[in-house]
Amino acid sequence: YALMSPGTFAKQILDTLNDGVVMLRLNGEIRSANAAFQRLVDTDIGAILNSQFSRFVPELEKDLSTLESNFECELHGCSGAVTPIQISLTQLFNPSGAFCGVALLIRDLREVSELRGSLVASDRLATVGGLSAGISDEIREPIHEMRSHLEGIRMRLGALNDAVGECASQEKLS
Repeated sequence: YALMSPGTFAKQILDTLNDGVVMLRLNGEIRSANAAFQRLVDTDIGAILNSQFSRFVPELEKDLSTLESNFECELHGCSGAVTPIQISLTQLFNPSGAFCGVALLIRDLREVSELRGSLVASDRLATVGGLSAGISDEIREPIHEMRSHLEGIRMRLGALNDAVGECASQEKLS
């Protein structure tokens, strides 16, 4: 049946994607959206269709023809959740070549943000580890030097003690 209805077949394919796909009209209204986008904004298709996309991405420019092809921003869901996203867009043109809207691919960056945070934390821990190793060496070296000098003093004191003992023995004999 799906092969006989290309629109239904295309919708089924789009609904299998993990990334959101949204088609916008020239005025910024949502013409269609896949299931992944519905999950991202936490609402059903009826609440999404014909609403302004800027409702979900407030910082989005109004003039769709001037948007960059890739950018990161925040998606505001209906439940109040804010999700970091990356938007990739393609301009759409009608058969006569006139600009008629855009297709957006919306990727959820929460996992990427968590990985970036982990990477920053790991980098900081590595820096602290390097500093700790340097400080440890700076503390250990003087202690090693003092031990070496104290060992030398102990040996000299032992020799001096032996010499004093010999002198005392010779005085007793004389």
